[in-house]
Amino acid sequence: MVLRTTCFSTALLLLIGLLIFAASATADEDPLTTFKTVLAKAEQSYARVKHFEGEIEAQERVKGKLNEKEFIHFLIVKESKSFAYQWHKGGRYNGLVASHIAERDGEDKFRAIGTGKLKLIGVQHLGYYSYIVDKFYPHHFRIHEYGIGFLLGRMIRVHKRAEALAKLSVTDRGVVTRPSGAQVHLFETRLSPNAADGLEYSRTILGFSPEHDLPLLTELYDFEGRLHSRYEITELTLNGPYDQSAFDLK
Repeated sequence: MVLRTTCFSTALLLLIGLLIFAASATADEDPLTTFKTVLAKAEQSYARVKHFEGEIEAQERVKGKLNEKEFIHFLIVKESKSFAYQWHKGGRYNGLVASHIAERDGEDKFRAIGTGKLKLIGVQHLGYYSYIVDKFYPHHFRIHEYGIGFLLGRMIRVHKRAEALAKLSVTDRGVVTRPSGAQVHLFETRLSPNAADGLEYSRTILGFSPEHDLPLLTELYDFEGRLHSRYEITELTLNGPYDQSAFDLK
């Protein structure tokens, strides 16, 4: 009886030890591995999205100067390659509205009602690379490049290249609550400090929703350590009903 009890106790202790080791190994998973898993989940989640709507707070450094914040309501429909943006809340370009439907506007043009004197012109038909866009509404990316899919794809490409060059280090900051109240799984990545490596940014801070895996926060830093651009998405609705009239400019 004593021998059997001793053997059972030893086996139980070994089992507990293995469970603790397994839990510890999971908890101590390499941050790079975790980051790559989260990116893959985000890509898979985005593939299931048909359309999405929400708010984006954006701030960019253009020609060396950090611009004021922009507050934009957005609606993007993937299947029809359509988008509708409305700048509001008194931020930069307040009152600007723009929309694009590929079937209506062609692949590389959109419609907009500008701000200031340009508003008097009414609806304008502009190309993505128009002189008017560059002069009056300069941005880091083009207007059709501000969806979740574009930013996610760009981050995947940049970080894959950085890993291939052995220039990538990742810090897992865990799940944090943003000022908006949204929770995000936050990662800080450090890339090459040398612009010659072609990685575009020296550091990024990326936050992914634990609920649907999509990126809600993208912060990019230049090679002088300054904020290059920042995009934070709130009030995100996936595949819900939307107002088709949002694409109609009058």
